[in-house]
Amino acid sequence: MFKPLRLSAAALALLLAGTALPAHAVAPGIAPAVIIYVFTAAGPVISLGQEALSGAGFASSETRAKAEEAYKAADWDKAKRVSLKLEDDMMNPAWLRLKAGKPYVLTLENTDGDSGTLRAADFFAGSATSADSTLGMVSVGAEEKKEIRVIALEKGLYDMDMGLFSTAWGILGKIEVY
Repeated sequence: MFKPLRLSAAALALLLAGTALPAHAVAPGIAPAVIIYVFTAAGPVISLGQEALSGAGFASSETRAKAEEAYKAADWDKAKRVSLKLEDDMMNPAWLRLKAGKPYVLTLENTDGDSGTLRAADFFAGSATSADSTLGMVSVGAEEKKEIRVIALEKGLYDMDMGLFSTAWGILGKIEVY
């Protein structure tokens, strides 16, 4: 499926990255930080740089230890099942409500012909999960259904979307942990 806004934003990001100043042009021994923003009517879509690392969903070692303990102690046979459908750059439902400390089996179903991504960096950083949520994202292949086990540890309202370019379409969802 052709997604012109995604392709245009990606091409612009690559073009801008290729034009960054080399380190020796700034000062000897100082490498410049490359920060790229791609804007759409909905605001910035891509932000690559120092602030991107802080929002990537890396949890502290204390949080990771707490998550591992909660994951091992959970009774997964009694976990509540929740479904999230990813299709045509939309997610349904767009609002998930989970109770803190309770185990859930989240079924991600991608009915698209393209691979999909669920991105919720802050949520995954404060949760125990079976998913490989590298950089706060879980990938789901084309026409694939993936089950992940998750226990939200911290109450709050978390953003979720379908990856770097989905915010351009205004496709945002929320995960409420109460």
